[in-house]
Amino acid sequence: MASCFLSLGGNIGDVAQTFRLVFSELDLHTNIQVVSRSRIHQTIAVGEHAGPPFLNAAAHVDTSLDPESLLDLLQSIEAAHGRKREIHWRPRTLDLDLLLYGDDVISNDRLTVPHPALWYRRFVLDPLVEIAEDILHPQQQMSISELRNQLLQRPLPVTLLGDESRTDEIAVSLNASFPDIHVTTGTPPDTRSAIIFRWSSDKADGEMIRQLHPFRTIDLMDVDNPKPFAHTVVRAALGV
Repeated sequence: MASCFLSLGGNIGDVAQTFRLVFSELDLHTNIQVVSRSRIHQTIAVGEHAGPPFLNAAAHVDTSLDPESLLDLLQSIEAAHGRKREIHWRPRTLDLDLLLYGDDVISNDRLTVPHPALWYRRFVLDPLVEIAEDILHPQQQMSISELRNQLLQRPLPVTLLGDESRTDEIAVSLNASFPDIHVTTGTPPDTRSAIIFRWSSDKADGEMIRQLHPFRTIDLMDVDNPKPFAHTVVRAALGV
């Protein structure tokens, strides 16, 4: 049996009732046992068009399903509860994400585990820490409680590295929008940096940053709209 952790979220309909039904459906499944679950949290809606506040929760399950089969099951449960996968960051009846599958690290066309945004999303970490505070993130080698505590620093240290003509504009915008953060640019990040954004066409520079801080670095080169994306990440990290 694999020990797995799930995240639940939603902001359409009776979300608390949806969560109760989901927990029941999971526990009734032949290959799954619900070990524990967090209380339900009300959280901010992250994303420009995400709608009203969300309810979020976390669950610890043991399963004999392989990761892809578990993903298939979670997506079928989402669909049964009206989830439509049309536009990112929109209101939804149910999000059901696989955060951790034992100590496995998986990256393929269908599935990335640990969940790539787990480490900076307070709406995921706040419920998860209730049931998994000592569980280690298999890549970052930090516990769930340590990951969350990293985001509780005030001001929250954020670093932008790369081309100054690009990063300076984002830094000014972030500092103006979020009084509880401190943004630095153009210098190597120190160990206190909770989030590191990289926007540089210099491949050697990018490789150096990834080697130093591989699991706290977000590459803006691959993002269509870097400024709003950086705002979304910071808002999720602050939980405001």
